[in-house]
Amino acid sequence: VLVRMRILRFALPGSEPSGLETYNDGLREYLAANGVIYFDYSRETRLGRDQCSDPLHMNSNGQLILTEIFANDLLPYMK
Repeated sequence: VLVRMRILRFALPGSEPSGLETYNDGLREYLAANGVIYFDYSRETRLGRDQCSDPLHMNSNGQLILTEIFANDLLPYMK
């Protein structure tokens, strides 16, 4: 399982470097072709500034929210 997280550095629409979306599209295709589960939470709106302790890390509230989201997303793969 590979997880891409939301970070505050790229919180605003259009703030990501121009090639990052292309890179992530290629990564997504590569991972799918090789049987890797990929969850992209980079645009997850339930994780915002109030859930972060700094630009790269979540606080305890953000961790709880992400744990619930991740568990729900992973559940179908556990059956």
